Amino acid sequence: MAMIYVTDKKHEADLKVFEETSKHRADLLYFLTEKKYEAKGKGDTIWCFTEKKYEAEKKIYWEKSKYQADIKVFKVPSKYQAKGNF
Repeated sequence: MAMIYVTDKKHEADLKVFEETSKHRADLLYFLTEKKYEAKGKGDTIWCFTEKKYEAEKKIYWEKSKYQADIKVFKVPSKYQAKGNF
């Protein structure tokens, strides 16, 4: 469940997400891939961004305040370090 569509409208999003600066403060550690087949159906930790809303499994809105976000995330350099779920 990690095909992600980023929306500019807060009310359209399934989740409001805040990008944390430290992995220790994050609720979810995610790995970003360019390959759709790696992200599709692989859980919540391997993300692939899509431009097409109908392809997305989750729609997110990047929140500027961590207090208004539903979840805090941190991008990791390896898919083996990714953990957590929505």
